[in-house]
Amino acid sequence: MKALVMSDTHRNLKAAQRVLEVYDDAATVFFLGDMVEDGLRLKEAYGGRYFWLVAGNNDPSGSAPEKLVLPWGGRRLALAHGHQFRTYAGLLRICLWGEEQEADVVLFGHTHVPVLVQEGKVVLCNPGSLSRPRSTKEPTFALLTAEEGKFEISLFLVKEKGFSCFAKTVL
Repeated sequence: MKALVMSDTHRNLKAAQRVLEVYDDAATVFFLGDMVEDGLRLKEAYGGRYFWLVAGNNDPSGSAPEKLVLPWGGRRLALAHGHQFRTYAGLLRICLWGEEQEADVVLFGHTHVPVLVQEGKVVLCNPGSLSRPRSTKEPTFALLTAEEGKFEISLFLVKEKGFSCFAKTVL
């Protein structure tokens, strides 16, 4: 079972569309805000997949929940855009929130900087941005894979020809 994690498309869907076309076996998409409208457009264009969306700081109030906690692939996931936890100032607040939610993994965006770290009992994953990357030249996204009790998170760069995995963790 596979899920794509994307964030911060800011009305530029070119890279997101490429990712969705290549990973057509990913039945779930976690879209972490900025812009929820983009997530809804992708959902319409790539029907048959289940989209979970959370709102970011550039999304209209009420366009989607600000936070979600749900099971997926045998793990408990907590989703938020990240701005409400001041993630530019550090990851402690979002990590504590994840622990309060008893999450195994916290998925968040906002900073446009990909992150994949274990903090205490929680794995924090920011897929970066598919349109305005800040710490890499190329857009980035994450892929979750759950098979036979194994849960893997991978971060990818969107290259001119294909994708390149640059970080991975197994839970």
